[in-house]
Amino acid sequence: MTADFRRLNIHHIDPLSRANGPGVCFTIWFQGCALHCDGCFNPATHSTAPNQLTTIEELTTHIKSYAPQLDGITLTGGEPLLQSDNLLLLLNAIQSRPDTDLPIILFSGHTFEDIQSNPKLSPILQHIDILIAGPYQPTLASNHPLQSSTHQSIHLLSQRIPLSAFPSIPPAEILISPDGHIALSGTNPINFIEKQK
Repeated sequence: MTADFRRLNIHHIDPLSRANGPGVCFTIWFQGCALHCDGCFNPATHSTAPNQLTTIEELTTHIKSYAPQLDGITLTGGEPLLQSDNLLLLLNAIQSRPDTDLPIILFSGHTFEDIQSNPKLSPILQHIDILIAGPYQPTLASNHPLQSSTHQSIHLLSQRIPLSAFPSIPPAEILISPDGHIALSGTNPINFIEKQK
């Protein structure tokens, strides 16, 4: 998909998620992923075909409307770094406004080393507070609230989100949309359901 410097291709937004970071996080699932990890929980996010094309202004305005209720912003997918140019513009827009400058968590299937060594991706690290990096591996299921598999690395890139906040993150949540659609979210929703049986 050709980069569009006005719009982001979004799969879904949950403005008040509790399972994708400490506290309440405005969570954005990006559409598109070229990694196709075996056992991925979100295969519907893999296609790069346009889904919800959203301008950066629309997205920052949406975040602003929920900001008083938020503890942070979570970027996941799909693969957010697949839209790195527009993602960087979004991060700059968020952090340029005091009412939306919240801690940011980024989930990526790329390793930290690959991101750090890529001149197109590395500038994004300056704008996020926590990076969860590495591809999903279903044989390495994790009980950590921010890891879906144990080999993934967690990088605290600022002091804005303390480690002490991690245990409060639930492993899963059930999302019910206004039209009645029910979905699961979180890093380990399937494992969580299996344990309840």
